[in-house]
Amino acid sequence: MRRKILALLLAAAMAISLLAGCGGGKALSQVIVDLLDNLYSNVSVEADSDLTAALKQAAAEGGTEEEILSRMIEILNHKGGSIAFTRLGNGQQGDHAVTLYFQTGTDPDAAARNALAQWAGTLGTLPDDGSYQADVAMIESENGYYIALDVEVLKAGKPDKPDKDDDDNQDDGLIHADGMAYDPANKSATISGENGLTSLVETLQKVADESDTTLAEAIGETNITLTSSTTLPADWPYEATYEATFDGGNNIVSGVKAADETGYNAMFARLNGTVKNVQFEDVEISGGDFNGAVAGYNIDGTVENCAVLSGTISGDNSVGGLVGYNTGTITGCESAAIVNGSAGNTGGIAGYNAGTISDSTNTGNVDSAGWFVGGIVGLNADGSSISGCNASGDVTAEQEEVGGIVGRNNGTIRNSSFTGNKVQGAYTVGGIVGSNTLEDGMANSVIVEACHSTGVVISNGMDAGGIAGKNMSASVIACYSTADVQGSEYNIGGVVGTNGQIYGSTVLGVIDTCYATGNITGGTFVGGVAGRNGHSNDNEASVNACYATGSVSGTTTGGVIGSNQTLNVVTYCYWQNNAANGIGKDGAYEGSPSDRGSTRVDDLTTWEAATHVMNQNSKSSIKFVYSDGAPTLPI
Repeated sequence: MRRKILALLLAAAMAISLLAGCGGGKALSQVIVDLLDNLYSNVSVEADSDLTAALKQAAAEGGTEEEILSRMIEILNHKGGSIAFTRLGNGQQGDHAVTLYFQTGTDPDAAARNALAQWAGTLGTLPDDGSYQADVAMIESENGYYIALDVEVLKAGKPDKPDKDDDDNQDDGLIHADGMAYDPANKSATISGENGLTSLVETLQKVADESDTTLAEAIGETNITLTSSTTLPADWPYEATYEATFDGGNNIVSGVKAADETGYNAMFARLNGTVKNVQFEDVEISGGDFNGAVAGYNIDGTVENCAVLSGTISGDNSVGGLVGYNTGTITGCESAAIVNGSAGNTGGIAGYNAGTISDSTNTGNVDSAGWFVGGIVGLNADGSSISGCNASGDVTAEQEEVGGIVGRNNGTIRNSSFTGNKVQGAYTVGGIVGSNTLEDGMANSVIVEACHSTGVVISNGMDAGGIAGKNMSASVIACYSTADVQGSEYNIGGVVGTNGQIYGSTVLGVIDTCYATGNITGGTFVGGVAGRNGHSNDNEASVNACYATGSVSGTTTGGVIGSNQTLNVVTYCYWQNNAANGIGKDGAYEGSPSDRGSTRVDDLTTWEAATHVMNQNSKSSIKFVYSDGAPTLPI
C-alpha cells in the first residue's frame, strides 16, 4: 500500500516536470498526450481522431458532463462493455473505461494538468502486470475545454496487494468488510461484492449502537456507491428515510422484499435524497399504502435512471412500480413489475404523482380492484406533469377512471403513449387518461397534448375514448388514437367519450387537432371523434380541426360527434367512415341531424384539401402532415 502511494507521488512529480514544453501552437489533443506519454510504463498514449469526433458530436448537443459522457459512450459503441473509470484496474481484456473532464478558462495547459490530476488516482494504481491503451481528445468549448480519455484493457493484470505490514483500516481510514468499504469521516460506502450491503448493515449497526442512534438513521445519511451487483439483506431497515445519494452504477440490487400492513413498503420508506442508476430484480412488495420498489413516499427526492426488472408490487392506496406517492422527481426510469392495487391510485411507475415524471417506461401489467388506475400513474395531481412516457402493459380495473397512462389527470400529460394491448375498466376509460378534469379550486390548466394510443379501450359501462374517457373543462390537443374503442353504454368516441364543461366553470372542454382511425362501438351516442360534445344543454364544449376514419356502430352515431348538445361548437372537422352524418344528434337544431362544422371526405372533398383547412384553423402549434391519404400528426 505504501509502495503504491509512493508510486503515485513519483508519477505526479513526473507530470509536473513535463509541463514546461506544453501548449503553444500544438494541437489541443497533443497537449494532453505530452503529459501522459511515458508517464506510466504500462500505458500507451495517443491522440485519437475517432474519440475527438465523438467528443465534438456529444458536446455539440450540450448538457451536463454526465450527459455528454453518456452520449459519447453511445457514439463510440462502448455502452454495452464500458466499465467505470475508477474500476479500470479490475477490467478484463477488451473492456473500455471512458471519462470526461471539463475545465473553464482559456489555458489549455492548465486544463490538461487538472485533467491529469483527476485521472492520476486511477492510472497510477493500475496493476503492474497489465497493459493499457489510452486514447485522448481535447476540444475547446465556449468557455473552457473538454478533455476525454478512453482506456482499453489490452491485458488484464492482478490488482496490487497491500504490504504485509499494512492495515487497511489504519492506512486509508476506511472500515473494510466482505464486499464493502465504509468511510466514517464522509459517511459514504462503496459496495464491491455480493455481500456488500450485508456488511454495510452490520457495520452501521455498530456505528448506530456507539452513537445512540438507529440503523435506519445511519443508513439514511450514508452515500452508497455500487461497483457490483449485490443483495439486500433480510435485516435491511425498510423504515429508513433516505437523504443521501445511492448510485448503483447500473448494477443489480436483488432481495427487496418488504411486507407490512402499515405501508411505506419499499427499499426506502421515504426519500429526500437521490437514488440513481440502480436495477432491481425479483422485487416483492405488499401490504398497506404507499408502496413501490424504490420509495414508498418520494417527498422531495430524485429517482433517476432506475429499472425494476422483475417482481410484484401490491398494496392498497398509492401503489406504483417505483414509487407509491411522488412529490419529487422521477426521470429516465423503467418498470417491468406486475403492479396490483386494492383501492385507489395504482400506476406502473407511481401510484400518485404531485411532482414530475419524465422519460419513463412501464412494460408490466397494472391491475386494480379500485379506481384511478394508469399504466404510468394512477392520479396525476394539480400542477404536476408527465412527459415522454410510454406504457405497454395491460391496464385493467374493476372500478372507474382508468387510462393507458393516467387514471385521473388534474395536471399535464405531454408526448406520451400507450402501446399495449388493452385498457379496461368499469367506466370512464381512455387510451391515455380515464378522466381529464379541471376540478373546483385548481390553479392550473389540465392538458393532454401530443399523445397517442393503440390497442383496444374497453368500458364496461359509459364514457370511453381512444385518448380520454372524459374531458371536462380541460383540453386534449394534437393527439391521435389508432385504438378500437368499445363501450356497453353511452358516450363512446374515437378520441374522447364525453367532452364538456364542469358545472359553474368558465373553462370549456376542448378537443383540437386530433384524429382517430380505430373502430368505435357502443350503445348510444357513438362518434368518430367524440361520443358526446357537451356535458349538458347548459354547458359548452368545442371540437375543432379533427377527423375520424374508423367505423362507428351503435344507436345515434356520427362520423365526428354522436350527440352535440345545445351551445356546443364543432368546426373544421372531417370524417370518412360508415356514418351517414357528421353529427348523429344535434341539440342546437330541431328535426334531422345537421353536419354543422363537419364535412364528409368524398369525391368533392379530398384529404389534401381537408388537411389544409384543418391546419389553417388549428389552434395547436403541431400541424397535420399530408401524404397521399388521410393526414397524420408528427410522432
